[in-house]
Amino acid sequence: ATLNIDVLINNAVSSFSNNHFHKTDSHLFLTSFTENILPVLKITAAFIKAARQRKSGKIITILTAYVGGVPVLGLSEYIANKNYLLSMARSWASENVKFNIQSNCVSPEFMDTPLNATLDIRLKEEMVKSHPLKKLLTTQDVAEVVSFLVTAPAHVNGQNIFLDTGKN
Repeated sequence: ATLNIDVLINNAVSSFSNNHFHKTDSHLFLTSFTENILPVLKITAAFIKAARQRKSGKIITILTAYVGGVPVLGLSEYIANKNYLLSMARSWASENVKFNIQSNCVSPEFMDTPLNATLDIRLKEEMVKSHPLKKLLTTQDVAEVVSFLVTAPAHVNGQNIFLDTGKN
């Protein structure tokens, strides 16, 4: 069966560790890659095959603002995975531009989501207090940028849009 999907949005992380690199068991990197990256690669490969036949498609990959600047301590495995997807997204853009397929990324800063629900509320409050806008980025903010990329002209390709109040 052929996929009849015009837009693919890659936005999933099943889990990640919060350990410094030197304290991380090497097996965790393989497990994390297998659980978080390989499914994205398989789904995207199937999407690209169908989009090449249609000669159109858009791939939008949600990353993290941590792929720019200085990485946060303890998230080396998570950030490495996101950087891998950034590299792949740029390859998808260059390899498929002749087929009218765009591949772009969105890299949001910290958001209060279920992914980080266990973070101490005092840390979240401090983030808001020290944030230039005095508020955290929301999923709605990210959705608006994704919506732009869904309708963006073909010249918007291979980009990574940071949503980080100008830090990167």
